Amino acid sequence: MFSLSLGSNNQMTIMAYSDSCYQNLVTTFPVQVNPEGYKLSYTAEFDETQQPGSAAADLRFKWILPQEMTFEFLFDNSGVLVPASLLPAVFNPFGSGSNTDVTDQLDAFMAAVIDYNGSSHEPYYVTLVWGTLSFSGRLTHLDVDYTLFGSDGTPIRAIAKATFKDSTADQQQAKDRDDQSPDITHSRVFQASDSFTLLADKIYGSEVHYIDAASYNQLNSFRKIPQGTQLYFPPLSS
Repeated sequence: MFSLSLGSNNQMTIMAYSDSCYQNLVTTFPVQVNPEGYKLSYTAEFDETQQPGSAAADLRFKWILPQEMTFEFLFDNSGVLVPASLLPAVFNPFGSGSNTDVTDQLDAFMAAVIDYNGSSHEPYYVTLVWGTLSFSGRLTHLDVDYTLFGSDGTPIRAIAKATFKDSTADQQQAKDRDDQSPDITHSRVFQASDSFTLLADKIYGSEVHYIDAASYNQLNSFRKIPQGTQLYFPPLSS
């Protein structure tokens, strides 16, 4: 989920959640160095079936795949970019020393974005926040290049190229789309001021389908519906 906000954050922060609604925050990871940029990808898929003997296809839209964002994250404990003594504990767990192993940074990063969550039996959902950027999804691909080593062979600099794919809970997708067409199932909570036939008319564009909708909801009388009743209006094809 890609969006712009009015707030501003100077340092990119990755927030890991245990649920698809992004409500249960588990951990946060502030990146050491902000990315120089990011890549945003969109893909639309079409049915390319051709008629026999034709030289071209009439592309028929199927769906738009979830958005993807790709970042390159720099992890550095060489002391060149930031003196080791000034690094936060998440980046330099060994205190004021220098040339500490960047695998500790990477472990903290991967604990947020890809490590297996024993409770849900899957990795976390994450939100990346940076300036006006807010993107929620899941890590789908990660490459780590170790580019600098200490004299003893200890990796002290690495670049992680991470791809995240938009992941939005079904109920939020329906809310975002504000689907109104009669070929999907609609749900309504009946209010005292509502009329069942008028609800059917609004959803289907005609009152003639209210009987089928009443039968679907197993209503004995559509004129005496208790307030607060959850009603469902199925697709017309049903």
